[in-house]
Amino acid sequence: MQPQGTIFVALPHLGPILVWLLTRRTSGWYDSPKKPPWCPPHKVLMAGWITIYFVIGYASYLVWKDLGGGFGRPLVLPLGLYAVQLAISWTVLILFFVARTHGLVRHAVFVSGSSVGAGETTGAPRADSPRDQCRTGR
Repeated sequence: MQPQGTIFVALPHLGPILVWLLTRRTSGWYDSPKKPPWCPPHKVLMAGWITIYFVIGYASYLVWKDLGGGFGRPLVLPLGLYAVQLAISWTVLILFFVARTHGLVRHAVFVSGSSVGAGETTGAPRADSPRDQCRTGR
């Protein structure tokens, strides 16, 4: 992995770190509501989200690398949609944990799903990408 990969992997963690810094003194409110019995403990959720954010960061690095690196024209749309998705994800965290406005979280999650759909249509690998060549046997 190139040095830029470290930046891509670390970038998604900035939002959760900011939320943690803003809520570390009032973090007990999440444990107090009544939850269903199948709800995992807070530490399991946290470990799961850390893993998800690492995967998101590594996937963005692979897109960046697959499209030639740098920040040229081919990367504007996929990385732009990724930046929008990441901003929405961080907004959901802030709305839920900092502002505690759970009603707005539903709307943000809907917008997030829409941007994921847009990202899926633009993130398809090129026909001459190394991954595509592996799949087709060329």
